[in-house]
Amino acid sequence: MIYADVDGNIGWIASGLMPRRQWSGLLPVPGDGRFEWNGFVPTPQLPQSYNPPSGFIATANNNILPPGYKTPIAFDWSSDYRVSRIREVLSSRSNFTIADFQALQHDDLSLLARRLVPSLISAARRLGKADTRAVQMLGHREQVAECLITPHPGIADNHRRPRAPDDRRADIDRASDRAHVARGIERRADLVMNDRCADRAQQLEHRR
Repeated sequence: MIYADVDGNIGWIASGLMPRRQWSGLLPVPGDGRFEWNGFVPTPQLPQSYNPPSGFIATANNNILPPGYKTPIAFDWSSDYRVSRIREVLSSRSNFTIADFQALQHDDLSLLARRLVPSLISAARRLGKADTRAVQMLGHREQVAECLITPHPGIADNHRRPRAPDDRRADIDRASDRAHVARGIERRADLVMNDRCADRAQQLEHRR
């Protein structure tokens, strides 16, 4: 729950009834009385924040548990990329307008793509693929998450080679792995070049 009042105070709390268990709660347990709930976590012990030093509160399905928090609240979280992008924007200045927050609501810059795309382009260049349409367009559109990551597997996802059952990467030939990257980039050129991505990239270019 997010809170704000007319006096400028802001707050956040992971509100709700959280059972106190003797086990994680992830798997079934015998119903013989050994694993009964011991009431609920008191509200003051739930994760919360009030007027944080940052001056803002950001959540995006990420892990919201404070460092060192021991009470098991949940175990399945989204990655930190989205909330990190929100924090990046909110930390950049303080004079935000309603229009700014509308833009942030629809912001699709992917920090994952920002980190991953340079490596993909570098790999393509090493393989002599730098002049392909996919690589050239990728170099201009690394910010557009919907073109690279969602809603369908894009270039940034398509580079990943299926892992061996025992997850031993040493057993996968490096040359073959690099070729897999290049094939993935070329296969997804159509996704990068679609009209939706082109329009979005033009909008981003105009903002610069």
